[in-house]
Amino acid sequence: MRRTKLGIGLGAAIAAATIAAVPIVSSMSAGAESAEKVRVERPAAARFQTHPLDQLATAEAIRDYVELVTLQDYLAALAANERSSSRGGGGGCAPGDWECFKACTVDIESGGAYGASSRNGTYRGAYQFDQRTWDSNAAASGRTDLVGQDPAAASVGDQDQVAHDTYQRRGKSPWGGRC
Repeated sequence: MRRTKLGIGLGAAIAAATIAAVPIVSSMSAGAESAEKVRVERPAAARFQTHPLDQLATAEAIRDYVELVTLQDYLAALAANERSSSRGGGGGCAPGDWECFKACTVDIESGGAYGASSRNGTYRGAYQFDQRTWDSNAAASGRTDLVGQDPAAASVGDQDQVAHDTYQRRGKSPWGGRC
């Protein structure tokens, strides 16, 4: 199957090279001087004025270059995604990567402020729990001492623990699946 894909790519490169070479070949018939002028102005296309095997070698070089550039772009994008994921920059955290998810979520939800509250006051704390959700998740975490307490007034450790336990039980979904 790879041969077919490469063959198609190679055929396209040869076709493009042939189309690019047509003006050169027609201008060559006008005399050596004008052909040399075209060769100077368009050195890449001038390579295709040679033997068909040289055309094939050049087409293969073009294909290899395109594959290399594509591979380099892919690796650069992959590295950028890894950097983004490891610092929680919204590029998506690996499943189960609490530290990445924590950094990303706290940044998105509250801008890093553990005492934050939404404009209408409904969502509070670093993870922006509403009171009902906070109470149910605190109880599910075995922290009944936090039930009824304002999430924004809870300590950093308590907010992190309730959020972490919620994340362990429910994953990213309570926060909209971001990060």
